[in-house]
Amino acid sequence: MSWKRTLDRAAIIEKLFIVDALLLEVLSIGERVELIVFGSSAFSLKGFITRHTADIDTYTIKNNRVRMILENYDFNDRGSNIVNLCEDFEDRLERLNIDLSSLDVYVLGNYDLIISKIGTNRPQDIEDIKESGLINVIDFDYLEILLATKLSTPVNEERIWNDFRYIKSLRVEK
Repeated sequence: MSWKRTLDRAAIIEKLFIVDALLLEVLSIGERVELIVFGSSAFSLKGFITRHTADIDTYTIKNNRVRMILENYDFNDRGSNIVNLCEDFEDRLERLNIDLSSLDVYVLGNYDLIISKIGTNRPQDIEDIKESGLINVIDFDYLEILLATKLSTPVNEERIWNDFRYIKSLRVEK
């Protein structure tokens, strides 16, 4: 019987170290894998939320050998095709500062974290944004510009703008 525990920040980092060691066995000497984490896992890795998550969402993993190893440790890239991202999200990636031998781990920048969560029609995503405290520190004018000009293939544009207005209203109320 398989038991899957939920993951907090420490468990995610532990899994990164395990996967890093396993990848050394399948990668060429000096080869590195870029891993981009988004979703609740990214919020957790940045210390913004304390809730646990069931898996670790990553952006498209191109190497099938790497994908198979990662999937055995709760990493997935299934959501990378439906998450809302800006065309230039990679310009705002933040490197996770842990010493790994084969992985370069990045998390979405703060604006892209919000963009990836809005418009999903999942109340927990809005709660993650609220709990993170980002609505009190981001520049909503800049977020609006990103949404209006840089959003690539939005999944549900109407919901995105409704969520944008809602989270913006939360800041005004404070």
